[in-house]
Amino acid sequence: MQGIPTVEIHPPDGGPLCIVVNRRFELGRECDGVLIDDAMLSRRHLAIQSVGDQVTIEDLGSRNGTLLGGSPLAGTGVLGPGVEAVAGQTRIRRGELIAAKPAVAEGSRTAHRETVAPGSPTRTSGTGEAAPSPVSGRDARSTMIEAVAHDVASKAGSLADSLPDTTGGTLTFLFSDIESSTQMAEALGDNVWFDHLRRHNDLIENQVRAHRGRVIKSIGDGYMVTFNSAGDAIRCATAVQKGFESPEFRTPGQQVRVRMGLHTGEAVEAGGDLFGLHVNVAARVANQAAGGQVLVSGLTRAITEPSGDFSFGPESQVELKGLSGTHGVSELRWQQAGGETPSGDSRATTVVRPD
Repeated sequence: MQGIPTVEIHPPDGGPLCIVVNRRFELGRECDGVLIDDAMLSRRHLAIQSVGDQVTIEDLGSRNGTLLGGSPLAGTGVLGPGVEAVAGQTRIRRGELIAAKPAVAEGSRTAHRETVAPGSPTRTSGTGEAAPSPVSGRDARSTMIEAVAHDVASKAGSLADSLPDTTGGTLTFLFSDIESSTQMAEALGDNVWFDHLRRHNDLIENQVRAHRGRVIKSIGDGYMVTFNSAGDAIRCATAVQKGFESPEFRTPGQQVRVRMGLHTGEAVEAGGDLFGLHVNVAARVANQAAGGQVLVSGLTRAITEPSGDFSFGPESQVELKGLSGTHGVSELRWQQAGGETPSGDSRATTVVRPD
């Protein structure tokens, strides 16, 4: 079978993480890639990449070394089927090949799974597109949103499109992903899931273009988008949520439900990457959202509410992971085609969950 190879990473505190190896990435405690809470790992312990349908693993001069098939790894070796690599207390195994899907693997949708906000990397996260299999024992959704932010801020790879010189300055950041996507992928199977993912990506990217936004990075079903106008960002989020109410996103027993978060603030553009606290805040706000929900920060609400064009639920003061103090977060009350607020359930007020 021709396709893209995957690996399973089993950290000492849970897992596994299933990652499609569609580009080179590093693994360690502090690296531009998969961050693992394993005291036996070096900061930059090893690198993994694919060569054709093979997976190679390279020790980066780690303190405690890497075992490949039970033997010390010197330089680079092949992680073949049935062969296990051990780095510290972390185990790495070869996964299955998956068919390359253009909707995920090309252009601005080149995917790799992970999401850490700049300055506070998420532990146990990945830099390859998520394989369509369950990630047991951890919150895959939190991982996805944080990975998108981290990939941009940490220079883990080049952006899908080069950023214009005007990218820096005050922007509104929008982060989104699909709620429970790993479980959906398992339930629906590869072909149906990738069809859903293709339509999901097309809908988001079409609405981003229509509302003068820019896709900065996409990782699987996770997106980071910027807008020069906070109003355009909210209108885009509303249009996307309405789009997901259409029959094409409904499967018996399953519906694509996207969660979104927005925040406005300064960002610094250097070398094609975005830096700054506000990228972090936006990712953390998105992590608070439930499927079908759009949450906005207090600043984004303050900027857009005076226009009278938007409706918000009551503001809640919440703690955001990795950030000091509390932060105001409100739900955007977008209207469905039937004129109702999302679902008619508790999400019609403000749902704020621990990050």
